[in-house]
Amino acid sequence: MMGGVEPDFRTISDFRKDNIGSLKKIFQEFNRRISGAVEWGFTSINGSKFLANNSKDNNFTKNKLDDRIKWLNAHTDEYLRILKEMDEQEELEEVPENLTKETLEAKLKEPQESLARYEAYQKLMEDTGVSQLSLTDADARLMKNKNGFAVAYNPQTAVDSATHLIRDFEMTNQVTDHGLLSPTMSRMREEEPDKILETVADKGYENAEDML
Repeated sequence: MMGGVEPDFRTISDFRKDNIGSLKKIFQEFNRRISGAVEWGFTSINGSKFLANNSKDNNFTKNKLDDRIKWLNAHTDEYLRILKEMDEQEELEEVPENLTKETLEAKLKEPQESLARYEAYQKLMEDTGVSQLSLTDADARLMKNKNGFAVAYNPQTAVDSATHLIRDFEMTNQVTDHGLLSPTMSRMREEEPDKILETVADKGYENAEDML
């Protein structure tokens, strides 16, 4: 009908961004309207790791910052030690180009700037109480996936067994699925408070309080 014309990725991205507040309401309204015409089965819940735009280099944990600060401190101390020795010894007739005072001071500037930046990140994490800091996608977290670790989100999806339709979803940045069984089912439970909802999930959701 459109002659093969398709929106490019930016058009789709902008549409989603500009209408983010309405999209889930439309999804829920669609499910509500078809509820009278379909027979729901049980619900299967699982999480997925959706990669963020944030690279691992721009994600920091407390341990990662501690290691980098420790390394930079040692690196800076070594440059300062060499500079101090050069100040204390008599002027040499010939100094190798890579060991001149100006060269060392220039090399010292970069680790000092990095150290100040990492210490600022460390203080921000302490002040806000967060366990991770992502510089590009602030809500993204470092998570384990099938390929190792990646900075990602962990959306939860509840799929109906009879129709294979998505009954609900919940976007989260929790690194595991523990405790997310009940939150993902909460809206369906509110819509049908008197009905027993059957749900299946893998052992990654094991949490006694949540299941109860």
